[in-house]
Amino acid sequence: MSVKPVRQVTPPASRIWLAGIGATALATGANAGWLWICVNIFHWEIVVPEAFQSAVYVDATLLRVTLATAIAGVLATLVAVGLAKLFIGPRIWFLAVGLGGGLASVYGALTLVNLSFTVKFSLSVMHLLATFLVVLPIAEALKIRDSDLHRADVRYHEHLESKNGDDSTLIAGTTAATSGSVIDNQQNLNETLVVPTDTATPDASADGSSSSS
Repeated sequence: MSVKPVRQVTPPASRIWLAGIGATALATGANAGWLWICVNIFHWEIVVPEAFQSAVYVDATLLRVTLATAIAGVLATLVAVGLAKLFIGPRIWFLAVGLGGGLASVYGALTLVNLSFTVKFSLSVMHLLATFLVVLPIAEALKIRDSDLHRADVRYHEHLESKNGDDSTLIAGTTAATSGSVIDNQQNLNETLVVPTDTATPDASADGSSSSS
């Protein structure tokens, strides 16, 4: 089984998923802790939109905050895996997309209508925590390391060895087939029937007797 050559050096998807899951868990815990501080220490009444771009607000429960942060982390991880396999330099692309989307969500939290400044501030902090705690660790996992270069080099040489082995087998098979056909032709030539010279003797004696007479 031949190994395809590597067109670009890419970080392994397993490392990205591990970083994404760990970063998502960290961001979820941070947002849950911030919500607990806002409610139990600052005594703020925190609300969130019921759905995306919804004007209806509901209480920001621990379940809602945890679920929203987890979904954001999983989506960011999926984007990182896709960028790693499709683009050269995926770390720069992910930083641009992740930080841009995170800052856009912060702006959206600050511009929510019919909410107090404390609620907007607390929600913007949650978005900032989720953005930096998720984006930065995943971006670090997207960095091309020496081990990635070594793995790509090994795969490339395995491909070359496999290709050279296939070519050698093809050449050997062609040579064997050619040699076999030459031998067969030689055997056919050797097996060609030759007319014995004895058949020409009666004519010769007959000619001799007629000439003598």
